[in-house]
Amino acid sequence: MPQLEKIMKALTQWNPWSELDEFSNRLASKLGRDEKSTSRTAGNWVWAPLVDVSENKDEYLIKAEVAGLEKDEIKISQDKYNLIISGERKEEQDNKGHRHHTKERFYGSFIRSFSLPEDVDASKIKAELKNGVLLLHLPKDESVKARPVAIEVS
Repeated sequence: MPQLEKIMKALTQWNPWSELDEFSNRLASKLGRDEKSTSRTAGNWVWAPLVDVSENKDEYLIKAEVAGLEKDEIKISQDKYNLIISGERKEEQDNKGHRHHTKERFYGSFIRSFSLPEDVDASKIKAELKNGVLLLHLPKDESVKARPVAIEVS
């Protein structure tokens, strides 16, 4: 048995997160990014809300998962070409002696940026928060909507 104990002590436990962190850091350095912006820190990945983007004849709709945030914790801004969503989900401070077994939710600052399509009327963008989902309505401008144009073949 002493031989088995030596072998067990010599083995290192495989940690898939460390390999993923190393890969992420190498990729970040190749892209000229700060390693901290793409790596796991304090047991959590740097995060951004997941989004769905859809469109109908009247508007584009962006749905962003922001569970746990209040409307005053979310900032929405725009410039001529972009719509930017930012905010911060703060980790809950639990001083009641709870021992955590699993922590899978993401915390920290986030920012998402979306290119505005040319046919959006930026002055009429509306936002609402419903059940942890941020809904951004980007109405289309009637004067810019694409109209079918017949092109003759010569």
